[in-house]
Amino acid sequence: MKSNILKKIVESYVTEDQDSFIKYFLQLASQEEKAGHTKIAQELKQSIEKLINSREQNKDLKSSKTVNIFKPKENLSELLTVTFTEEKLNNIILYPELKEKIKRVLKENLRKNELSNWGVNPNRKLLLYGPPGCGKTITAKAIASELKLPLLTVNFASLISKYLGSTASQLQLIFNEMGEKPGVYLFDEFDAIGKQRNDNQEVGEIKRVVTSFLQMMDNDHSSSLIIAATNYEKSLDYALFRRFDEVLEFKMPTQEDLIELIELRLSIFKLSKKFISNIIKNEKFKLSFADISRACDNAVKNMILEERDYLKEEDLRKALEDVEKRFKGSIVE
Repeated sequence: MKSNILKKIVESYVTEDQDSFIKYFLQLASQEEKAGHTKIAQELKQSIEKLINSREQNKDLKSSKTVNIFKPKENLSELLTVTFTEEKLNNIILYPELKEKIKRVLKENLRKNELSNWGVNPNRKLLLYGPPGCGKTITAKAIASELKLPLLTVNFASLISKYLGSTASQLQLIFNEMGEKPGVYLFDEFDAIGKQRNDNQEVGEIKRVVTSFLQMMDNDHSSSLIIAATNYEKSLDYALFRRFDEVLEFKMPTQEDLIELIELRLSIFKLSKKFISNIIKNEKFKLSFADISRACDNAVKNMILEERDYLKEEDLRKALEDVEKRFKGSIVE
């Protein structure tokens, strides 16, 4: 993975594609940070920050949509996590109708200038709901990647716990940022602030935040995409649904979906569909996409630890059984 990023950095430098150069440079810094090489990661970030600042000062250079993630306003550095992803929509297993809707959103936003010429705007405010582990977060990552935009994730739980009493004003800072720094803004765990205002168990702060969020959505005319994701759509205030251009339901996978995902995740081993079908259909596993991905990884780990270069049926079966036992009675993302 690291060698692939280095290759892309070199390619973007040779072709003088500064946007791609910065994007892959940031990915390299992120990898070094995850590996525990914090000093190297910091030096990489400082180097690329100098380039970004240079572009801002030189109007002859095309700064386009590059985002300076190192200077978020006020408390935004604690509220927004900025990442660049390489997820692809074609690598995500979703039921056909849902995937087609997402493809339509991508197409509209890729051709937004053409739409604007005719006085219409692309759908860019999306509400994703459904059980945990069914692809909401990874879909948001794929949308950001397909549009070549950064993904900026908002943690509402932290926002409320830290800024109780001033949540709405902090939220306004995020909406202000959308107009200045285009990206895909993901409001994960959206139910943390989107609760119904007629719920007597909710404090006045939450009710005020919901009202403020509605107003901010109405006033937002940026080019950024807004994606809200929740596992508990029934707890959301009804007025919120009307503020989104698309309300997309994510469902638990069917047996065929699970088989397709295993084929995709373990494609390197060239397992036969019959091999996988026997396990899924005979055992009747009830797992989410996230559970299947975890089980596939565990099966490969077992193969490696037993010093083999091929997967046994028992590797996959045991990994699936272990995941199902671990989360029996609840589905965890």
